[in-house]
Amino acid sequence: MMKNKMMNMVKMTLASTMLFASLSVTASAAQPIKRVGTPDIQVLIDARKIKLTDAKPYANEDQRVMVPVRVVSEGLGAKVDWNQAENKVTITKDEKVVQLTANQKTAVVNGKTVQFDTNMTVKKQRVYVPLRFVSEALGQSVMWDSVSRWVWIGKQDVPRPEDVGIKNVPLEDVVKYFKNRQDIYEYHDKATIYKSSDFPISLPVKIGENVIYEVFQANQGSIEGIGLHYSGTILSNIHLVLEDYKGVRTRNPVYTEKHVDGTKTAYFPVVSESDSLFFNIKNYKDLKYSHLKYLGITTDSNSLQLLQLK
Repeated sequence: MMKNKMMNMVKMTLASTMLFASLSVTASAAQPIKRVGTPDIQVLIDARKIKLTDAKPYANEDQRVMVPVRVVSEGLGAKVDWNQAENKVTITKDEKVVQLTANQKTAVVNGKTVQFDTNMTVKKQRVYVPLRFVSEALGQSVMWDSVSRWVWIGKQDVPRPEDVGIKNVPLEDVVKYFKNRQDIYEYHDKATIYKSSDFPISLPVKIGENVIYEVFQANQGSIEGIGLHYSGTILSNIHLVLEDYKGVRTRNPVYTEKHVDGTKTAYFPVVSESDSLFFNIKNYKDLKYSHLKYLGITTDSNSLQLLQLK
């Protein structure tokens, strides 16, 4: 029986590539894999995203990331004072004092004038400062993640769910979505649901460390797909969980991109002929990315891992 199951998985893997086969070639092909849309720049302090509402980071004409001074500085534990008459902001943390003036490329750090390569600006009644300069002036390390468009400040130790208060839910809350695939959840006794704001997160596994950074829509021409940015070795397959309790579709990665920082992005098809071959789903080509509610991740945890897409 185990041999038959393994053979079926091999067949499903081959079938999964049939309608998305072009993803198995390099991204330099005539129809490259492209992320749908451009994500907003996110700022992470000690591996957790900080909440930014009406004042969002942006890249200015000097290609420097500009951030709202109060939100980021206070996230670093600093005090911020704004002198409107002089268009000057003073940031204080412990023994460090940083002063910047609007439209100037100099700052005063602990009484010494320092030259940097872009201006502090006032935009829509918000004061924006160059993120790297301010963070490093306050003694914090800064790293730019070009894959996700994230700015990492401080520690990069990605937490586990229990470290940040992510709670499990009863398995009964989600099995209604798996009505056609009991085999997926039968070895689990609970479920964990992650929102995009929970990423990055280190999934609970018995050996090693597996981190999910983000999940996004990434198409190749008119062919819809899913991109999953991660590190580790977790991706033997994923499960597309449909909204309205219409079942689950299993997918294998058909192209994996390796990044210079050691992370990877795996790409999966939305449509696969395996749905017809193995589950007799006649209208399998009608499946759309917009129909998906969760992405299920297979791990050795006793908790069913679900990434929320809606």
